[in-house]
Amino acid sequence: MAYPWTTASDGSPDLYNECSSEANFSVPNAGRSFGSYQPSRSGGGYAEILVFSNFNSSQSAAGEYLQVPLADEMFNDKLYYLRFYVSPDISPGELSWIYTDAIGLALSDTFYYKELQAHEVLPLEPVIENRGEVITDTTGWTKVSGCYIAKGREKYAIIGNFRTEAETMVEVGNPDFSFYINLFYIEDVLIMPFDPLPDTLLLCDGAPEVLDAGFLEATYLWNTGETDSTVTISKPGVYTVEAFIDDCTLWDTVVVLDTRETGGFPSDTVICRDEPLRLAPPLPGSYLWSDGSQGGEITVATSGSYTVTVTNECGEF
Repeated sequence: MAYPWTTASDGSPDLYNECSSEANFSVPNAGRSFGSYQPSRSGGGYAEILVFSNFNSSQSAAGEYLQVPLADEMFNDKLYYLRFYVSPDISPGELSWIYTDAIGLALSDTFYYKELQAHEVLPLEPVIENRGEVITDTTGWTKVSGCYIAKGREKYAIIGNFRTEAETMVEVGNPDFSFYINLFYIEDVLIMPFDPLPDTLLLCDGAPEVLDAGFLEATYLWNTGETDSTVTISKPGVYTVEAFIDDCTLWDTVVVLDTRETGGFPSDTVICRDEPLRLAPPLPGSYLWSDGSQGGEITVATSGSYTVTVTNECGEF
């Protein structure tokens, strides 16, 4: 495999590329059967894994899995959109083939490896999966996609069939055979967070700002009723956008503040004994308090006058 891709079992996924000089490894004439053919969806290569085999041999029955470390850390409670594309490697010259449904992507917080026995699958639960509809398109690419709310510990993605033979839906190509296999080409794996909006947006002296929630091929609905990927904001408030892509609904929220309408600090107040007062600036930015501290808030236990200077993209306040 190509670094950093590897396997999650003792199976052996294959990598094909148009620059290969090896027979059956050069895209588009790539695959494990004589006559295998599949143009790449993008770029010049793709991988292939065995997803089903009911042969008695333990070697040929072992499922294959692709594994890769995530490019970026996943954050707790953040929404992610995941997808990859598959196509069955079905050759006219191969008689013992079938179509199957089950193919998915699981996530792990550690590098995962397991040696599989005959007809065994990895004991992982995929976070996205194609099930219930047999994939039969051999000329194009079938998308497998879904949404996921991260736990914040995920570090590796694993692709393969996580369902047993009994759980896998099959469509037999040649009923004269009793032993069958199915292989999938794998292309264009994507794991992408949906976080297009800042947590807070400032309207500097009330000047309007544009919010952009653009995300792949999604359609949109803002809580203002607008349906474009961008909206122009001229009033403070809480703004939410929903993005619809495939069967996913993603959402994000931003709090918009007008620097002219922050309300300032609380009015003069009395500190009761053993009840310190917490002071926080009304605007985001970097802070410098009159006592020299620079945190986002201070706790006041003694009487006096307290001021803070806030510096942000709108200036100094």
